[in-house]
Amino acid sequence: MFLIEPWELPFGFLLRPGEARPRLEIVADPSVVQATARIRGSLRTLIELLEGRLDGDALFFSRELIVEGSTEAVVALRNAVDGAGIDVVADLLSILGPLSKPARGIVHATGSAGMRIVRLLHAVHNVAMAPAERRLDSHDSKLSDMERRIATLESHGALRRRTSR
Repeated sequence: MFLIEPWELPFGFLLRPGEARPRLEIVADPSVVQATARIRGSLRTLIELLEGRLDGDALFFSRELIVEGSTEAVVALRNAVDGAGIDVVADLLSILGPLSKPARGIVHATGSAGMRIVRLLHAVHNVAMAPAERRLDSHDSKLSDMERRIATLESHGALRRRTSR
């Protein structure tokens, strides 16, 4: 089982690929789900990855995609999805039956402009957040170093904890 968690949504998706027909379920509280692997990213990134328009390895190393759990299972899933010709928009619009063709025209007419806006906002977000993320990484490193030093001092008896005043 794979838990797919779009950052922008308050819920996740549980993918069960091993059954006769793969199932995708909505999960209200992803934190309580035990899955073989968890895949986290923006909804746009996850959809484009599913449709084969983005490179999963590049997304993983740029931290736009977080993978936890069995990486072997995720690689197997990626190999199964590659070349499958998945079109999330078409699949969703197929629910509309005879109205799917006009709806597809509307989505394509507004979709490219919308995607440009989303990409622009994403770029602005990355530019604005990069310095803050670097500072947080630096603080995390300093905190870890301080914790190691305190543990060393405690283990050598150089630092005594006060149990009462």
